[in-house]
Amino acid sequence: MDVNATLKASAAATAGASGSRLVFGRALIAVQLTLSLVLIVGAGLFVRTVARLVGQDVGFDREHVLMLRIATELAGYRPDQLESLYQRIRDHLNALPGVRDSAVALYTPLRGDNWSGSVAIAHYSPEQNQQAYSAWNRVSAGYFDAMGIPAVLGREIGPQDVAGATVVAVVNQTFARKYFPNENPVGQRIGWNEATKNSIQIVGVVQDTLHMNVRSEIPPMFFLPMTQKAGDQGTHSSRDDYAQDLVVRAAGDPSQIAQEVRQALREIAPGLPITRVTTAQERVSANAGNEEMMAEIIGFFGGAAVLLAALGLYGLISYAVARRTNEIGIRMALGAKTHQVLWMVLKETLLLVGAGTAVGVPLALGAARFVRSQLFGVEPYDPLTIAFAVLLLTTVAAIAGYLPALRAARVDPMVALRHE
Repeated sequence: MDVNATLKASAAATAGASGSRLVFGRALIAVQLTLSLVLIVGAGLFVRTVARLVGQDVGFDREHVLMLRIATELAGYRPDQLESLYQRIRDHLNALPGVRDSAVALYTPLRGDNWSGSVAIAHYSPEQNQQAYSAWNRVSAGYFDAMGIPAVLGREIGPQDVAGATVVAVVNQTFARKYFPNENPVGQRIGWNEATKNSIQIVGVVQDTLHMNVRSEIPPMFFLPMTQKAGDQGTHSSRDDYAQDLVVRAAGDPSQIAQEVRQALREIAPGLPITRVTTAQERVSANAGNEEMMAEIIGFFGGAAVLLAALGLYGLISYAVARRTNEIGIRMALGAKTHQVLWMVLKETLLLVGAGTAVGVPLALGAARFVRSQLFGVEPYDPLTIAFAVLLLTTVAAIAGYLPALRAARVDPMVALRHE
């Protein structure tokens, strides 16, 4: 018997019986693989975005800081009672085991607040001062230590900065670079407007921190003592006398001292509302919540698409193997090795993956451009993400195709030859 003619006849019979069905199935599987790749790339881009947002240098200690939202104004305290209240809170909390320092502030980083406005620089001309702009905050002594924000020049706000003393301010690095690019900012004077531009003396520079959220640019910023009125504040409201945030620096895990801090505040100020308690790490993570949600949604649909494609691929290859059982038996009877049969079947899986990848990668790159504005620290055409997506899809598809291929390689040639 002519072996080649026999094999060709068997192959032709198989193709005639199932050719159109297999072609249509292959086309559907290729489309599924293409769409799966697009979704996997999208999920990967958002996962990397979340990692970059959360992992960036925020400028303060995120590991040991507890943040509490307090409402001193709602509690009914008068402005002349606040200095004593803040000092009692700090003294009591700093005496607790596991507390390294504490402080109050008008607001803290990444809370979404932004007190800002025009600022006057003493050595600027009136025209230049019309363009000067800065964010600002009011904090108590110990704030920068409690937040883990290091001073890079001069000193921080301390207990000596009280009402009646020289009005001082601490600026961030961005403020120093922008308004004092070629000189030492320590000792310079600023104010709210041209008439008061000598009223506040800069005594130190601290490290930049993220401001409103994890995506926002760091603005020039200065910090004033809670216990001083910053010269003539002009139109600024007296509401900034009232601290809205309390920060506590823990020696260990800040969540472990939350209950003790709450209890201490109830003892010091029974009527002081505490509306929110969170760690600095939780606040940083919460700022990337939208991107994390997008990653989870796209990842879910991407995983579902990959699973459906794998199931379809498994069914398609199993059907093809069943149609070629007789041919496989002839090949093995003629001496074909197990790995040769395995490769013969698995090759079809890899061809489908190749087709899906060839179409899916350009499609994924095009789709990623529409979410460019939602990405952070990663480009839409990020090669690492694309390579991971292709590898994941190839691995899943290879497993789906390997199982029926393995069954084909283990078939008994005598059973296969009798298969109709």
